Formats: sequence, structure tokens, C-alpha cells
Amino acid sequence: MNKINIFIIIIICFLLTNKVISEEMDCSQFKKLSAKYIECSSKNLANKSQDLKKNSEISVENTKNQLVESNFYKKLLKLKSSKTHREFLEK
Repeated sequence: MNKINIFIIIIICFLLTNKVISEEMDCSQFKKLSAKYIECSSKNLANKSQDLKKNSEISVENTKNQLVESNFYKKLLKLKSSKTHREFLEK
């Protein structure tokens, strides 16, 4: 199951990076002090920041899922639900 998840994540990342490369505008055709150059570079920056946000959301979700599936998370929930430490150790 883990190998399948890793494979899917790699495919998603590959597809997202190809999209970013194709959407990036070439700002070198404008003069550096012109308004069009600034507009072009700001659009490129906005696209990159959106993609970084998407990638970080995906990685946070994956980490969250791994934590929920782990044995440590189950023990932590068990500790939080117990009223005393003795009760935790008895269960």
C-alpha cells in the first residue's frame, strides 16, 4: 500500500512541475524598467507561489495520514483519553 501511495505522489509531483514549466511566461522580451516586465514577473511569481502552496498542502496531508496510521498516534490518543497515567498503563 505504501509503495502505491509513493508512486501516486511522484506522478502528481511530476505532472504539477510540467504544468508550471509550460505556464511560465518569458519576461525577457520586455525592457526591465517597463510596466509590462513588472506585470509579467509578478504573474510568474504568483503562479510559483500557488504551486508551492498546493505542494505543501499535499505533503501536509500525506504526513497527517502517515501519523494517523502509525502506532505512536494510537498510543497518544490512548494517553489523552485516560484520566491518569495508571489508567493508561493498565489498558
